Amino acid sequence: MISEEFFDDELERIRKIDSICDRFEQDWLTDRRPSIESYLLEVHGVLKQALLIELIAIELHYRRKAGEAIEFAEYHSRFPGLSQEKLEHSVEKSVQQRPKVDNNDRTCDQPTIEISGRHATESRSNFRNMTIGDYRILEPIAQGGMGVVYKARQISLNRIVALKMILSGELATKQEIERFYVEARAAAMLDHPGIVPIIEVGEFDGRHFFSMAYVEGISLASRLTEGPMVPTQAAALIQTITDAIQYAHDQG
Repeated sequence: MISEEFFDDELERIRKIDSICDRFEQDWLTDRRPSIESYLLEVHGVLKQALLIELIAIELHYRRKAGEAIEFAEYHSRFPGLSQEKLEHSVEKSVQQRPKVDNNDRTCDQPTIEISGRHATESRSNFRNMTIGDYRILEPIAQGGMGVVYKARQISLNRIVALKMILSGELATKQEIERFYVEARAAAMLDHPGIVPIIEVGEFDGRHFFSMAYVEGISLASRLTEGPMVPTQAAALIQTITDAIQYAHDQG
């Protein structure tokens, strides 16, 4: 059982790392070429290693997108304490990252990097028709910085659900697994019509997952490609979203 103190501390660590990574990525998006070393000065202790993996993954993603040749010996030189395993993990995360802008750019979708004789990527489409415990994966729905969400069928109850898994799969670090379960627990504590409910949290063959109710429909991003919404529709949607966000804030 995860203690309340661990939950609160881990949530604060997640917020800290996410905030720093957002600023680091924004620098890349505005062509400022940020320094990983300078961003690492903002944290200490165990947070430094976790942040380093995230920052290298972001930097690799944008350097590769710019067409740069990457020598991984450079990273071992810049960060002497970085193990081969941690570098491989950063590479794994970087090839699974999707750009936050320019949705028409597909040049970086699931590239493969060769490092130490192994392919450090696993396309999310490879999971199609795979069975994860009580769930059979049907198709990918969405992907974020840490996890990928699939449409799946819960076999025992013969119902459609959404299944979220850690992007790095069996290569997930202890910190990533802890963050994943913190997210699942935080979501499971919420009971609101504007927040998708958690069904089950589990692990199968080293792959950590949690299942959620499946919601039919398109994403807001897809809807907006059709053009601006009618003001009254947009206002109603904003009210629905802010009601859910306020409820989450009220629950801490």
